[in-house]
Amino acid sequence: MQRQEMIAQMIETLQEQSGGQGAPAKFRLSYHLNRAANDIAAKYKCLYGYASANLVANQVKYSAPTSTAETANVAVIEVYAVTAYDSAGVLHTMQPATIPGMDSSSPGWRSWGAGTCPSYAVSLGLTSFLLTPAPNYNSVYDPMGITPGGYTVEGPCIPGHSWDALTAECPLPTQIHEAVVALACLYRIVDRPTKENLARVDLLRDLMQSQLDTFESTVVRYTQATRVPAYTTECNAGATPALDFNPLDQ
Repeated sequence: MQRQEMIAQMIETLQEQSGGQGAPAKFRLSYHLNRAANDIAAKYKCLYGYASANLVANQVKYSAPTSTAETANVAVIEVYAVTAYDSAGVLHTMQPATIPGMDSSSPGWRSWGAGTCPSYAVSLGLTSFLLTPAPNYNSVYDPMGITPGGYTVEGPCIPGHSWDALTAECPLPTQIHEAVVALACLYRIVDRPTKENLARVDLLRDLMQSQLDTFESTVVRYTQATRVPAYTTECNAGATPALDFNPLDQ
C-alpha cells in the first residue's frame, strides 16, 4: 500500500482526522506510520538493504550510514557484510572478523599501516566496524554509479526516510502492510486514548499479531538473510486511563 492509502485506512479505522499542518509531528498519522514500519522492521528483520558512504584516507573506524545521510535512504541496523573499493577502483568483499579473532591470528594487526585496499571488517557491534588495513586513499561513493568508489554495508534495515512521499509504497513486505497500519493506529491511541479508541485496542492488536505471526512462520524463517560468520580464528478519577504497553511486546 502507498502511504496515502495507509493514512486513509487509519482515518477510517479511528474515525478521526490527522490534524492540520500546524499540529505537532507526533500527533500526525504519517509520523505513526513511520514509527510502526521502523519498529516492525527492526523486530522481525523483514527488510534487507544496503547503504554506502565514502572511504577516507587513513581512517580506520566506520559505521553503517544512517537514513539521514545523502548516501542512504534506509538505515542498516546490523551489518552482515561490507564491500569496499580499492585504490584502483576494484570492488572487494571484506572478510568479517572479531577483535579477539584478529588478536589471535594476527597479533600485530593494530599497528598495520594504511594500504591500497582494506581486507578485514572487524566488528565493533551491530553497526560499527574497523576497516583494516586502513585505506591510504580517498574513495568517494557515487550514488549515480558512474564512478565506482566508497564502501557499502548490507544487512537488516529499517525504512527510515525512504518512503516519505505520500505516493510511496511501504517498503516492507506486502503481507504485513495491514499490521503496519494496525500498529500505527495503536501508537495513535497511546497518544489519544479516548473511550472509543480504547475499545479498538484488542481488535487492532489481534489483527497486527495475527499477520506478523503468519508472516514470521511462512516467510521469514525461509528467506531471512543470516550474518556472514567471522572466519578469522578464535575468532485522576473519571479521567480516561492512559495506555502503558508496547504493542509489539507479547
